[in-house]
Amino acid sequence: MATPIAASVRIAALAAAALLVAPTATPAADSTPIRIGVVTSFSGLTPNAGKELDGGIAAFLKRYGDTWSGRKVEIIKRDDGGPNAEVAKRMAQELVVQSNVDFLLGAAFTPTAIAIESVSTQAKKPFFIVNGATSNIMNNNPYTSRYGMTIAQIVQPMSKWAPQNGIKKAYILVADYAPGLESATQFKEGFTAAGGTIVGEVHVPMGNLDFSSYLQRVKDAKPDALYVFVPTGQMPIALMKGYADQNLAKDGIKVIGTGDFVTEDALNAEGDAVLGVVTSYHYSEAHPSKLNDEFVRDYTAATGANPRPNLMAAAAYDAMHAIYLAVQKTKGDTSPDKIMDALKGLSYESPRGPITIDASTRDIVQNIYLRRVEKKNGVLQNVEFQTVPMVKDPLEK
Repeated sequence: MATPIAASVRIAALAAAALLVAPTATPAADSTPIRIGVVTSFSGLTPNAGKELDGGIAAFLKRYGDTWSGRKVEIIKRDDGGPNAEVAKRMAQELVVQSNVDFLLGAAFTPTAIAIESVSTQAKKPFFIVNGATSNIMNNNPYTSRYGMTIAQIVQPMSKWAPQNGIKKAYILVADYAPGLESATQFKEGFTAAGGTIVGEVHVPMGNLDFSSYLQRVKDAKPDALYVFVPTGQMPIALMKGYADQNLAKDGIKVIGTGDFVTEDALNAEGDAVLGVVTSYHYSEAHPSKLNDEFVRDYTAATGANPRPNLMAAAAYDAMHAIYLAVQKTKGDTSPDKIMDALKGLSYESPRGPITIDASTRDIVQNIYLRRVEKKNGVLQNVEFQTVPMVKDPLEK
């Protein structure tokens, strides 16, 4: 008789093997549903990620309907519980093997994006990254495309803007994980090349909520600005509370960075401490366009604006839009290679502005905005004041 461990190993092996033979195409004439498997965080470190993604998908379906090229659309969701690559991979495998999804969509972190990519590549299931911002993670994964951003793409505009606007000395504070470290490297290179000086740097453990000792180091170094990169969730709220408690603003120390720490789901909790903070990013709830106004309206109708629409919601909306346009091009055929071919060079209007999926890298090309936190009608908003048009990932190979 097989032991429970041996049986589990056999089941796991059969599931992995099934990936290789799982059906990967649906003829255009077939009336079976178009199944989109979602893997992201509905719990754990960033539970709002799942809510925001849900809202983005709901806003898209409200605008374009849930029947594409004669086929109904089904959304099947799985929770990876946070930045857990093994769970994300297992959830993606379940969606492919058990639910026979046509597409995978999601990821809230780079490690989970990489894990889902491995399933996508093996099973030949197109995967649409909503978040997972490390450069070059798609190189060996031909069925993956990205709809969020890359770190280098959003950092470089800030690294050039800061020294041109009175910031000569900067202190770097980033979360100690791959995107944070990449952010620090990219900012340092661009800032120093433009004549700036880095007076200190600290890498803070993921999940840390006590910044007092780190901010004391910043205070002692007396920079013109603190450059920040920490992921959305509780970390930026704790950081800005510490910034206010230690009166760094009174010492003339500004806060700059990428938009991750002032996303719309955090602004209300961060409060007036973030007024005047300047960041570079690809999406703001306050982006001035008719499409974004309609997106925010539809997202709010679906979610009650709790949480408010942010990068995750916009990226989910745009990933759904890409699938929709690809399915239109193929007349309902979800054959993986036909879908990936249809995505090459795809350009369309997003709530964030114009976007293009690069034909060779499958990465997003988009405007990056310099924004300042202001209070509009009593609501904290990231107000865009400068546009860097159609930025490619500068590190993409």
